[in-house]
Amino acid sequence: MDDMDYSILMLKTLKEFSCRENTDKTMIFRPHPESCWENLPGFIFHTSYEIFFQIDGGCRFVFPHENIVIHPGDVIIVPPGSPHKEYAFNEDGRRFRNLLAILSASSLTIHIAESHRPRHPSWKPDPVSVEHVKTSRYKLYWELAKNAEHVVHENKLLLLRTLQAMTAMFRDDLEVSRQARVAQSAQEGHYKVDMVKALISWNPPPDMPTVSELARRVGLSANYLSGLFRQHTGEPLKTYMNRIRVERAENMLLSTNKSIAEIAWMCGFRDAAYFSRIFERYAGIKPFEYRFRHTLEK
Repeated sequence: MDDMDYSILMLKTLKEFSCRENTDKTMIFRPHPESCWENLPGFIFHTSYEIFFQIDGGCRFVFPHENIVIHPGDVIIVPPGSPHKEYAFNEDGRRFRNLLAILSASSLTIHIAESHRPRHPSWKPDPVSVEHVKTSRYKLYWELAKNAEHVVHENKLLLLRTLQAMTAMFRDDLEVSRQARVAQSAQEGHYKVDMVKALISWNPPPDMPTVSELARRVGLSANYLSGLFRQHTGEPLKTYMNRIRVERAENMLLSTNKSIAEIAWMCGFRDAAYFSRIFERYAGIKPFEYRFRHTLEK
């Protein structure tokens, strides 16, 4: 499949779910309060909502207190701070393939991931097509996701309708964003930059790949990738990576009671002092001031 085929698959998957009537294949995981935001050995967590739409094959999610297996047609939301492991597998002769929407209060990334070897299941295959959706509705999506997270288990219809409303808007924004991207640039290398952004967003903060690791994953040298990234985004790659870390730290400062030092380490900074300097550079205030100010606003 080429990039256009994957874009069509994204739109098709979102459209099919937004029109669904069956509630049996819609589920949501609620993290156990004692394990939420905990850095458990072997587990990862993200500071964004992850919404998985399984297309082919399946995926086993291992959480500290339960396992969930999804199959073609299943949808699951994993809220921020939920420690988990993901194991992809092939099923009924079809290789693993899913669509994942990664949603924060300031961004939406949608990508397709698949296993390239039908007979060899792999753990968390890399994305093969990525769309960074530009929209004015990030905060609306965030609020809808929070509402979906707190829908009672018994009210599957309300959960389905909430997710369908989000998915229909995802599809509209994805189509507009995709057309704008195609119109603006068919420049060589743009796809590589999107892949790098996806790899950064898909890894938990402490495990964010280095520039050299990213370059290896997309088949370029580190220097060439850095130049290509700046050419297409106007921003140095390391600057972008630090900005993403700071955005994740902002979320944790407001969502958890963890100390500044803990958040620094969990967002990939070597120490609290360095974290504080970088945070102030991007946010304009120090981490403790950011937390205090937003606590007062509440």
